[in-house]
Amino acid sequence: MKLSLCNEVIRELSFDRQCALAAKLGYRGLEVAPFTFGDDGWRMPASKRSEVRRACADAGVEVSGLHWLLAAPAGLSITSADKAVWQRSVDVLRGSVDLCAELGGVYLVHGSPAQRQVADPSDAKRAEEAWSIAAAAAQKAGVVYCLEALATPDCNFINTVAEASAVVQRIGNPTFKSMVDTSAAGKMEAESIADLIRRWMPTGLMAHIQLNDRIAEARARATTSSARFFRRSPKPAMPAGWRWNRSSTSRMADLRRPHDRLHIGPAGARMKVKLEEVERYERPMTLRLPFRFGVITVTEGVQAVIRVRLSLPDGRHCLGVAAESLAAKWFEKSPEFTDAQNLDQLRQSLDIAIGHYKAYGPATPFGLFAGTYREQQKKGASLRLNPLVAGYGPALLDRAILDALGKATGNSFAQMVIQNMPGIAATDLTPDIDQLELAAFLASLKAAPTIEAAPHGRAG
Repeated sequence: MKLSLCNEVIRELSFDRQCALAAKLGYRGLEVAPFTFGDDGWRMPASKRSEVRRACADAGVEVSGLHWLLAAPAGLSITSADKAVWQRSVDVLRGSVDLCAELGGVYLVHGSPAQRQVADPSDAKRAEEAWSIAAAAAQKAGVVYCLEALATPDCNFINTVAEASAVVQRIGNPTFKSMVDTSAAGKMEAESIADLIRRWMPTGLMAHIQLNDRIAEARARATTSSARFFRRSPKPAMPAGWRWNRSSTSRMADLRRPHDRLHIGPAGARMKVKLEEVERYERPMTLRLPFRFGVITVTEGVQAVIRVRLSLPDGRHCLGVAAESLAAKWFEKSPEFTDAQNLDQLRQSLDIAIGHYKAYGPATPFGLFAGTYREQQKKGASLRLNPLVAGYGPALLDRAILDALGKATGNSFAQMVIQNMPGIAATDLTPDIDQLELAAFLASLKAAPTIEAAPHGRAG
């Protein structure tokens, strides 16, 4: 279970302090309202976006998504007959989608009741046109755009999940989804929250659920009904990959499952990707238990964290992350090198791999590894990096690349391997692989339902 906090409830703090506080309280992410960065938060400059990502990485949290999309600047409306106002509002939505993707978020929630009021059918038509444009932008960016049904009197347009889902079906974009806000649903829906979720969850039209705190009587009714549903329903009622987000209104957001709607079919197998950008961070860590290997016992260390941005053949971009310890005397055990030199060797390995992968161009994930392996080892040897150290950088990159590809296609790691989406192939590096036998072998694999974890801190 992973919890997120809506950042506007602590917007008086600087963003780095918001991240630190969220992490200290046990949250794993922040759901960001762009207006908390000012009227132009939706188009924050690249330098500010880097600061936001760095603050998250330093605190060990993430931006899970965006909401309150049209709260600022003032005067926005996607139903306005004023073409300038409408276009400005659409521009904000497009910018918000790009911002979400660049900050590492995977969904946007379109509530903004004051900015979607309708007086006649033409207003509703303009709103759907705006949502269609936003959905197209979301599909290109690799994120999910959710339409939130809201209650009267705050909102007079799209008040029920059925109404939201009808819009979703008319627009027909696989990244445009409805959602359940239990506060609004508690006021507007005829059926219980539990029955509402049971009815809409299997349709594939819904990608987000918001559970609300007990702030008012209607909200108490919504929360109690929803909590009872999740407590009593069997596990299959909640799709794999959903995780809980908590905000001032207790958001439970689907941060991975919406990507199933980005399914690209058989073309997903052996998809070529291009590594465009790599962000690198390091953070200190303390081990839960002492870990002894060789002649040393480790109680703390440094973790390398990377975020990669890939471009896909259809023009979309996707983000992936991976982390690994910078461990002294693990990859290089020679007493000739100090611990600090060991860490620098691993950093060098990552430097080399990033350069090779970016220069290589579009290739399958396995193709990137195989196509740069010999150059990686050759360059590593020239810097006195043993083969294991030289392989550290590519291994970390490969994991982040697979993470990005899995998010973009809605596949787990196991599903990607079974479909051979990494593009594992017979090459001069793998002469023992028979391509036909490999395909049959991978297709026969099944993910284990459980894994075993050793409870001790010793290397075996």
